[in-house]
Amino acid sequence: LLDEESTLVVKSPNYPDEYLNSQSITWIIGSVSGTRLHLHFDGFDLERGYDFLYIGSGNSLSDESLLHTLTGPRIPDDITIDDNQTWLYFASDGSITKSGFQVQISVLSENASFVCDNGQVIPNSWVCDIIVDCPNTEDETLDCSPLKEGDWFLVSSPGYAFENYPDAFSRTYLYAAEYQLNVRVTFLAFDLEDGYDLLTVGYGSDPNDESTIGHVLTGSDLPEDIVSPLSSLWLMFSTDASVTKTGFLANVTITSKEREPCSEFLEVTTEVQTLERIQTTRGDDCGISLVSSDVRMKIRLVIDNAEIDCNT
Repeated sequence: LLDEESTLVVKSPNYPDEYLNSQSITWIIGSVSGTRLHLHFDGFDLERGYDFLYIGSGNSLSDESLLHTLTGPRIPDDITIDDNQTWLYFASDGSITKSGFQVQISVLSENASFVCDNGQVIPNSWVCDIIVDCPNTEDETLDCSPLKEGDWFLVSSPGYAFENYPDAFSRTYLYAAEYQLNVRVTFLAFDLEDGYDLLTVGYGSDPNDESTIGHVLTGSDLPEDIVSPLSSLWLMFSTDASVTKTGFLANVTITSKEREPCSEFLEVTTEVQTLERIQTTRGDDCGISLVSSDVRMKIRLVIDNAEIDCNT
């Protein structure tokens, strides 16, 4: 039996090398009473429609206890079994093999788990760990202390420096700092399948909002440093189902707010003059100086258009 401190790794034969044809393997895993089991896939690639991984509840294989039928190259979402027992059954046909799968099975107790807004259950140890596990990011934004100036992190694609990243993979990272701080990303290495495997960089704390996307990176050119104009930044790494590379390695640091000069000086004359638009970023304090060499002159300022964002 698994206890609350242990994790069991189950993988197809020869993983990450290809499994054999005509295989049939069953695993039955149990934990102490009153707990649930959580499955997290590190890799998954089966011949679509012919090789399968079946997952069910309890300790007896049957159609009634079957919960999930998995096939193809896409890494499945995390699975929570509302029981202290689960079974896995892997079956391959007589032709074409793939790299297979690897899944971590851990134990969830009532006081050691976090429930996402959509009902998904994750271990408490996954909360406030930079990696987004809940669809609405609440595991990284709800009751998480903001990052402070000087905090830094190394972030990389899975397996970096040891093996190529996996196919059909997706992971999102969220860095939320204290107000008036920056999040800076410095790339140390970068090699993705050009045009198909992407590292998307966005500003703010909502990766689901496409309007927050700042950069979409791909290929093998080392990107320049990226500094978020806001105090939060997210990274989303996604790969397609074929061709992998060595991946990326980056340093993420929390720094003081960096501001470009945000002021305007205009010497007033008797002619009508136009003040050029000042482009600001959130958190900037800007000033406009209107100066006349004639102290008797009155200055009249007409604002034709002003667009102000009152959100902080």
